[in-house]
Amino acid sequence: VLLSRNWLDSPVCWSEFRLAETFRKAIIPIKLEADMSFDDMPGEIKDWYQIIDRGLASDTEFYQRLRRALTEAGAGPGSFPLQADAHPYPGLRALKESDAALFFVRDPEVLLTIESIRLIRATGQWRILAILCGSGTGKSSLLRAGIWPRINRDDRNYLVLPTVRPGLAALSGDEAFWRALAEALADRRWAPHLDPSMPTTPRGVAETVTTIGIVQVVEQYRRAAMQTLLHQGEPPSIVVPIDQAEELFNSDDQQESDQFLALVRDLLNADPRTILVLSLRSDMLARLQADDRMPQNEVQLFNLSPMPLSSLPQVISGPAERLGIEVEPGLIPRLLDDARGADALPLLALTLQNLYDARRHADRLTVDDYEHIGGVRKAIEETAHQARAAAIDQGVASGAYSDILRQVFIPYLVRINEAEEPARRTAYWSDFQTEDARTVVSTLVDQRLLVSDTNAQTRTVEIAHEAVLREWPEIVQHVGKHRDFLKWLDQVNALRQAYADKRGDLLAGRALAVALDFRDSFGDTLSPDLLDYINTSDAAAEKQRLAAVREAEDKARAARRTTRMLAGLTAMLLVAAIGAGVATWQARASAVIAEERQRAEEIAEGRAQESAASAEDRRKEAEDAQQVAEGALRDAEVAERKAQDAALAAQQNAEAADAAKQEAESALLRAQNEEQRALRETNRSESLRLAAIANDIHQRDDT
Repeated sequence: VLLSRNWLDSPVCWSEFRLAETFRKAIIPIKLEADMSFDDMPGEIKDWYQIIDRGLASDTEFYQRLRRALTEAGAGPGSFPLQADAHPYPGLRALKESDAALFFVRDPEVLLTIESIRLIRATGQWRILAILCGSGTGKSSLLRAGIWPRINRDDRNYLVLPTVRPGLAALSGDEAFWRALAEALADRRWAPHLDPSMPTTPRGVAETVTTIGIVQVVEQYRRAAMQTLLHQGEPPSIVVPIDQAEELFNSDDQQESDQFLALVRDLLNADPRTILVLSLRSDMLARLQADDRMPQNEVQLFNLSPMPLSSLPQVISGPAERLGIEVEPGLIPRLLDDARGADALPLLALTLQNLYDARRHADRLTVDDYEHIGGVRKAIEETAHQARAAAIDQGVASGAYSDILRQVFIPYLVRINEAEEPARRTAYWSDFQTEDARTVVSTLVDQRLLVSDTNAQTRTVEIAHEAVLREWPEIVQHVGKHRDFLKWLDQVNALRQAYADKRGDLLAGRALAVALDFRDSFGDTLSPDLLDYINTSDAAAEKQRLAAVREAEDKARAARRTTRMLAGLTAMLLVAAIGAGVATWQARASAVIAEERQRAEEIAEGRAQESAASAEDRRKEAEDAQQVAEGALRDAEVAERKAQDAALAAQQNAEAADAAKQEAESALLRAQNEEQRALRETNRSESLRLAAIANDIHQRDDT
C-alpha cells in the first residue's frame, strides 16, 4: 500500500485495501510523503501494520527494510530462517514444520491451499480442507513444511495447533490431539494472559476437556493470544492440521478416533471460525465420504498432483544452495535419468540423503560420489544391505537375519490397505520382544529406513516411507508370501473391536477355522486382545459342539424307546386280533347247532299235536307218524352228527388258536429281534458320526 494524501482520500484505494484484508492478503504499507505525520495515519493501518517510511530512510535502508518485509510476507522457502543443524535432504521421512526453509518447488500448491484457507475464513463455509494424493507425492511435507509455517506466522488471523497425526491413538498418541493442544497452551507468548488453571500437559488437557469441554479450553487459548497481541478485531480462526488422516479409519484404538472426531465436530458446531486442514491418501476418499463422523457438508477437496520431472532439478539444487553447497553440473541430469517411476520422489530423496552424508567434499556434490553410493535404483536396497551388515556386526546370526526381518515387518509394520496395496503400520517398541529383533529395528532406524519416536512416553516405530515396501526386494517377497494373513489381521481386528463394542459376535464356522489356523501359525505375533477373542470364540464353538452331541444322543435314546413301544403294541394287537377271530367262529358254530335242534323239536311237536287231535286219525296215521318219527329220529341223528362235527371243528379251532398264539409269540420274538437290530444300527450310526466329528477335530489340530 503506497500511502499518500491522495490514497487516503480515494474510496477506490480503501475498497482495495479492505478487500485484501477480507481475503487475508499480506499488506505492507509504505509512506511516500515525508511531510505526512504518523498521527495522520488511520488507526486500522498504523495499529496493525509496520509502516515503512520512504521519506525518512536512506535508499539503502529503505530497500533493506522492504526486502525484509517482502521476504517475511512471501511464500517461498527463502522467507523462512534456516535451522542451525539443518540437513538439506530429509530422505524418506516427511519434512517437518521447522524445515520450511528447505521446502522447494511446491510454491503454486502452497499458495492455492492458503488461498482456500483464507476463503474459508472469509466465508465460513467448507471448513474442512482435505488434501488428496497418492503415496510418495509429498502431501505430508506440503502440510507440515508448506502450509503450516505460512499460516502460523499470520497470528492476527490464525492460531494454528501443532500438527496432529492420529497414529495408534488419535487422542493420547505421540503426535495426537492432547499433546498438540498442550503444546499450544504451553506457548510462552500466551503465558502472561493464560488462565493459570489451564493445563500444559497432555494428561492435564484430557482431564480439563472432560471437565469443562473442548470449546471452553480452546476459547481460553484464543483469548490469551488476543490479549497478548492486543487484538480487538475479529477473533482469529483456530486451525487444526491433521496429517495422515487415513489413520483415523485404520486406528487400532477406534474408540479414540471416535472421541477425537466428536471433539472436532463440537468445535465446528460451536465456532464458525474453526478450520480443519487434513492430508489424506486418495484411495481413502471413499471411506472419508462414507464416514458419518465427518460433517460431509463442510468438506472440500484439493487434489495434489504428482511432482512433474521438470520440477525435480530445483528439489536437488534448492536445498543445497540454501546451505552453500555446490552441485556438479552433470549430477542433476544423471539423477533425473535414474529417478523415474511411481516412487521417483522418495527414491530421489533417499539417494540425495545418502549422497550428502557420503560426500567426499564438504561443499560439493559430485557424480563420482553418486556412483560410489550405487545410484537411485539401488538406494533402498543398498541402504538395507548396510543395515543388515550392522545388525550382524552387533551379534545377529547371518542365517537368521531374514527370518527376524520377516518377524519385524510381518505383521507389526505392514498392512494391506483398501486398494489391496502394502501400507505402513505403526508399531510399539514393546512389540519387538527379542534382543535380535530390537537390534534389527535399531539398525534400520539408524539407516533411516524406519523412524522411531524416541522422545515419546510410549516409543513407536514405523516405516519411513511406503516406497520401502515396493522397492526392497526382500520385503516385497515377505509381504507377497503373507498377504492373506495381513488382510485377515485387519479384518479380524475390526470384528474383535465390534465385539468389544457390543456391535458384533464371536467368530464361528469358516471364519473361526481360518482364525485358528492363523493363530497356530502366528500366535506369537498376535495381540493378547486378539488371542483372547479367538480363544473365546473357539470355546463357545466347542460348547455348541458338545451341546449338539448331547442333543443327538438324546434323540437316539428317544428313538430306541419309540421302537420298543411300537414292537410291543404290534404284538398285543396281533394276539388280540387272533383271539377275537376264534371267539367269533365258536359263537357262529354254536348258533347253527342250536338252530338245527330247535327246528327238529318244532317239527316233532307240531306233528304230535296233529296226531293228538284225533285218536282215530292217530291210529290211522300211527304208521305214518311212526315213519315220521323214525325220520325225525334220523334227522336228530344227523343233527347230532353235525354237532359232533361242530365239536370236532371247535377242537380244531382251539388247536388253531394255540397255533396262532404260538405264531404271535414268534412275531413278538421277531419284533424284539428287529428292535435289537435297529438299536445296534442306531448305535453304529451314532458311533460313526461321533468318530467323524473326532476325526475332523484331530485333522484341524494337526493342521
